[in-house]
Amino acid sequence: MNTNHLASTISALLARGRGILAADESHGTTSRRFEALSIEPTEESRRRYRQMLFTTPGLMEYISGNSGNVPAGQRAFHHRAHCHGAARMGRYTPELDSAEA
Repeated sequence: MNTNHLASTISALLARGRGILAADESHGTTSRRFEALSIEPTEESRRRYRQMLFTTPGLMEYISGNSGNVPAGQRAFHHRAHCHGAARMGRYTPELDSAEA
């Protein structure tokens, strides 16, 4: 184990004024968070929450971790939104899911 790398990672995660973005929370965890705030835990509210997270300008100034993960999350979010939009219009095909995001 590279203890210097581990110490560097811990320091980056615990940097003053920064938090950790947890966008992959389970439905149960998200539902508990929403219910505590009197927000109905629907698929739409979870989608809007993730959208808010991934479209917040300057987000990387306030969270720790690999800055490449946020753009990857944004691409995945937009890909899923495209698939859901196609499904709502009756144009979904299984190939859409495997297409590059």
